[in-house]
Amino acid sequence: MERVVVIGVAWPGFETASLEAILGGFPGVNMTTAQKPVLPWNPQRHRLELWQNRLARWNRERSATQFGDIAWFYAPYAEEMIASTPNLKMISITGRAEDVAAELVSLSGTTRGGHRINHFSRTISPEETRDAVLTRSYPKVEETQHFRAALCAVLESQRLMTEAAGRYPDRVLTIDREDLKAESTIGLVRDFVGIDPALERVSVSPSTPPVRQSERLPETDPRRCVVLVPHSGLIHTECEEGLKELERRGYTVRRVGGYAAIDQGRNQMATDALADGFDETLWIDSDVGFKADDVEKLRSHRLPIVCGVYPQKGRRALAIHVMPGSQSITFGNAGGLTEILYAATGFLHVRREAYLRILEEFPLQVCNERFQRPTIPWFEPLVREIDDGQWYLAEDFAFCQRARTVGYKIFADTSIRLWHIGNYRYSWEDAGIDRERFGTFTLNLGGNKPQTPS
Repeated sequence: MERVVVIGVAWPGFETASLEAILGGFPGVNMTTAQKPVLPWNPQRHRLELWQNRLARWNRERSATQFGDIAWFYAPYAEEMIASTPNLKMISITGRAEDVAAELVSLSGTTRGGHRINHFSRTISPEETRDAVLTRSYPKVEETQHFRAALCAVLESQRLMTEAAGRYPDRVLTIDREDLKAESTIGLVRDFVGIDPALERVSVSPSTPPVRQSERLPETDPRRCVVLVPHSGLIHTECEEGLKELERRGYTVRRVGGYAAIDQGRNQMATDALADGFDETLWIDSDVGFKADDVEKLRSHRLPIVCGVYPQKGRRALAIHVMPGSQSITFGNAGGLTEILYAATGFLHVRREAYLRILEEFPLQVCNERFQRPTIPWFEPLVREIDDGQWYLAEDFAFCQRARTVGYKIFADTSIRLWHIGNYRYSWEDAGIDRERFGTFTLNLGGNKPQTPS
């Protein structure tokens, strides 16, 4: 018997769950929902190439006679898929667009701070945000109001599938969502995809992932922010004491070890944090000593990207990179916010919108979705052209360079006292003198050295 590829075009929620229950109830039919990696609605690569690569993988991995996937993002690929795949059958779910849009808005969810996720508007309000992985798989429209934007997206999908059904009437089965629970629909689907009528159906429980619906939290609420601590097995006592105090105040602290490549670790931790709905991340290295109040102070600036400053260990140098032409930088009681070129990630606060803007405008690729744990390479090292040479930027400076490329400024709060723990506790003064501590300290950077261009 010829194998049949079955693609269901259905929106998340009632449509996908109902079609999954129908097709999954036939023994031997291998169907998935929203197979990873999700396909972008407007891909950078050719749609046909993406589809053929996916189909080749399914042919290698799946042995069922009928197999395929159910998801909304196949609509813009429909005609090319049908034209290039003779054994493909598509099932399109249609219905009253207003009802579908209302359900999509209710299922969109929120961040932990209560910001509504809007997949559909090309421009979103300050009260809204996006999903770093899924948003690219939805159509984008100029409408900014959430429901109306979802409605435009539904109508666009229905238009695409209506055109495909008109051109290939024997290859596209259109079902009204009101008929999905009808017994006759089961037989209609069975006959359309060529399932043996002698097979007895089994009961299937459709997958229904939970939707986060959070109340709007104050900007200072610790539940909005996750503290990310990558480590190689040891978290210094002074750092751990600060982390435990943050936990007592209500912060989520994630201590993550096991990454030989720190950029890979940071990429995964940031991706996971956004997927879990956090509005802010606070990076703290395991060898940085701090006070919990320092975290509150950094967050209070409400800047997209802001850091604290500490020196490198064993060198008269700061871990950050100052702006070209800077002659001095003042720390302590007389310190405050100052723009810098690049921040270190040892005490770095980054808001959700910064990650998303870098993702969309740089742009970055979503990686590793097939392994069920996507990661986005915000911290991938890069090489920057500088005068007549190149500058290798490690993961922290590379992140800042990407942020600057899409229009962000990087700030440091030089009033926050941090300790970089090694043979002893290094702090600001170690970048300029030996060990004496001051309430206020100005580091003269000198004017004779060649300055790094901005």
